Amino acid sequence: MVACFRLLDLRNRELVRHGEAALAVLERRLAASVSAPQIRLVKRAKRPGACLATYTNVVLLLTVAAVLIFVAEGTFAAFQAAANNGQKSAHAPSAPHSQSIHPSG
Repeated sequence: MVACFRLLDLRNRELVRHGEAALAVLERRLAASVSAPQIRLVKRAKRPGACLATYTNVVLLLTVAAVLIFVAEGTFAAFQAAANNGQKSAHAPSAPHSQSIHPSG
């Protein structure tokens, strides 16, 4: 499952970079023709404002969180099942050993 998220993220990143390359050329021409360098959004967006605010880091964080939650839930369920089995065996009536199931005679 983790590998699937990683592959989706890599493919998404690849497609975005291809689009950015084409868009950067158009932005550069437009910025030069209207004398407005602030139009060059691709250039400005190359570096995220916060180092953790990249899609790769966000997808990685979500994946790790999901795995940890699944492991915690599985561990909790296993302990609950073990505790329930222990309670059932402590309260189960024991079979009488003195009675015989064979008829005498």
